[in-house]
Amino acid sequence: MNKIGGLSPEKIDLFENYPISKAVLKLALPTIVGQLVAMIYNLADTYFVGQLNDPNQVAAVSLCFPAAMTMTALSNFFGIGGGSLFSRCLGSREYDKARKSGSFCFYSMIAAALVYSIVFLLFMNPILRLLGASDATIGYCRQYVFWIVVVGALPSMLSVMLGSFVRAEGASKQASIGVTIGGVINIILDPVFIFPFGLNMQLEGAAIATMISNCAGLAYFLVYIRRSRSKTLISLSPRDFTTKGGIASGVAKTGLPALIQSMLPVVSNTMLHNFVAAYDDFAIAAIGIVKKIDVFAMNVTFGMSQGVLPLLAYNYASGNFERLRKARKFAFVCSVAFCLVCIAVFQSFPEQAVSIFIKDAKTIGYGTAFLRIQSLSTPFMAINFMTVSTFQATGHTKQTLIMTLLRKGLPDIPLLFLMDALIPLYGLMWIQPILDGSASVVAFILFAKFTRSMKEVRAKSRDGDRLRESM
Repeated sequence: MNKIGGLSPEKIDLFENYPISKAVLKLALPTIVGQLVAMIYNLADTYFVGQLNDPNQVAAVSLCFPAAMTMTALSNFFGIGGGSLFSRCLGSREYDKARKSGSFCFYSMIAAALVYSIVFLLFMNPILRLLGASDATIGYCRQYVFWIVVVGALPSMLSVMLGSFVRAEGASKQASIGVTIGGVINIILDPVFIFPFGLNMQLEGAAIATMISNCAGLAYFLVYIRRSRSKTLISLSPRDFTTKGGIASGVAKTGLPALIQSMLPVVSNTMLHNFVAAYDDFAIAAIGIVKKIDVFAMNVTFGMSQGVLPLLAYNYASGNFERLRKARKFAFVCSVAFCLVCIAVFQSFPEQAVSIFIKDAKTIGYGTAFLRIQSLSTPFMAINFMTVSTFQATGHTKQTLIMTLLRKGLPDIPLLFLMDALIPLYGLMWIQPILDGSASVVAFILFAKFTRSMKEVRAKSRDGDRLRESM
């Protein structure tokens, strides 16, 4: 086993010695690819269901999106929280603690997924009504969430969590392969399950295809970790499970803000759907399509921020603040530049983008207007994601919570009432650009304070070195 105290020399070299641009891209590009594949297979359901040209079934996919996002939120508690702790343990050479963090997150994730599935099964109808399902859509919603949530929560949530740990150890390529496998399988199975030339199961077929693809992704990660057991510090052994030694608290410190960051959009989207439902189901379908289009920019910037997180966490724990600063700056510039390109495309071709998913003229009309407004938030979103990722990597809980609450939190609800009153229906789409723009201003302020604190720590360290040299 070719490891130094538990971590391979190749991974140490990646974290400590690679040129900044090469290290960031090596970690981030596979993560971005994985995010894009995840986006594609999430889009696949909307696209293929949209070809049925039934706005009620498209609306059902949109209405069930918060239920799927809740699974992602729970996965992020253990995936981002545990992954950040894992990377910081690698940087500080606490290899035993790193192993225990993996086991803790794995078995805790299993418990959380089972509880979520059972709760959803017992209270399915009231939950779906809360999400905005109407008499016309609730039957389709029940079909979809049964396979996505009740049956599929465990493989979906475990695969996300394990992917975060694989990425946290520097194996971004392998993490993206797991996501890609699931995505490819979903895209292949969707038409087979949905359309008359296959099993003709329509919306329910889309849900079954997604569930099977998540099982395939989970199988890949389990096999990868098993085969790499001589080279990886990720432990799935129950013998390593413990809540002591700062494991549970260390995961929660970063995981709780990540959970809130993922859950608040669920609450916000649920409120948004209920407001839009007062107009008609065509608008609901249009919002679902626009969210799926706009998620392209979001997934690239989120992939960049999460891909670079292990590099930031490792160098923060090892005290190499200058390398952290340069890595963060490079990733930041790449993300914002990409989002500016996305704005240009979405503003120029909104109707064409929406019509890919559905041919209904009324839905396309809503979607064209919605996309033009929604896309304005993308560069601010990139700023906020990179700032949050920096604070997650360094274990700064308070700053992460502030950013999270500003983007999706307390301002949402009053803005829903205000914007809907000022600009009926279309004003609802202006909320995210307003929130992301405001949060980005706060992001610059918080990051400036963080940079000053790093400089002070570095200066104290240099003074200590000089004192030791003079003695």
